[in-house]
Amino acid sequence: MFNAAVELGYLPETFANPTQKVPAFHENDRDRWVQPHELPALWNAIQAETSPYVRAFFVLALLLGTRRSELLRAEWENVDLDRGGIRLPNTKAGNDHDLPLSREAVTILRNLPRLLGNPYVFPSPVEPGKPMRDVKRQWKRIRESAAIDLWTAANANRVAELRAEGKADADAPHETERLRALILTEIRTTGASPFDVRLHDLRRTVGSWLAMSGNSLQLIGKVLNHADESTTQIYARLHQDAARSALDQHAVHLLTVAGAKSGEARLRKLLGA
Repeated sequence: MFNAAVELGYLPETFANPTQKVPAFHENDRDRWVQPHELPALWNAIQAETSPYVRAFFVLALLLGTRRSELLRAEWENVDLDRGGIRLPNTKAGNDHDLPLSREAVTILRNLPRLLGNPYVFPSPVEPGKPMRDVKRQWKRIRESAAIDLWTAANANRVAELRAEGKADADAPHETERLRALILTEIRTTGASPFDVRLHDLRRTVGSWLAMSGNSLQLIGKVLNHADESTTQIYARLHQDAARSALDQHAVHLLTVAGAKSGEARLRKLLGA
């Protein structure tokens, strides 16, 4: 901040930065990603969302590994379902990213409703002509639901005790909702959520699963658009085909682990189409 103030002329060139010798805060690289045993609970939580746009957003995030903001800003004019690709302009990497779409991703987008007068794939429900602002609130709900399911599976005895407490509560009209509320309170009290995945971890999940499948770091970097590559057009074309194949395999693997078939009928059911 002080250096910027000097550069902008708010402070003299001779200003002695008082923070110059203060060591920078050490940040550990986060390596959290969705584990295979967690995926069915996450998938069920996503399916429970009422909005087809929210469901599609999170499934596509798991299939493609795009950055949250770049996916939210995606416009239909940049989606080519016949070719099977999506163009993400002005990405964080400083380029326009041409991302191939897996067959499953194409199916999801093909069956996603388009909002008349709104150019965005994920339109805002309250602002005409605008994209969804964010999905933090929806992700919090999904994450909590997945955590409840995972905690329930790992704590059968305690769940039985909480179930008894729920039945004893005469003011609880819905036993299931009451039990889930009790479990969520238990998770918050202990401070040990079994599903502490953050939104950005979904992007890391795609990279991790691609790596586990034996794909090269170079190919993973291409899919996730980590850095701009200086290659010939021929090499870029071959690389694009490899990225599409990798995403196709990743989609089948992910949906299989989630307990969902990759067929169009199943994906249409996910979207409520």
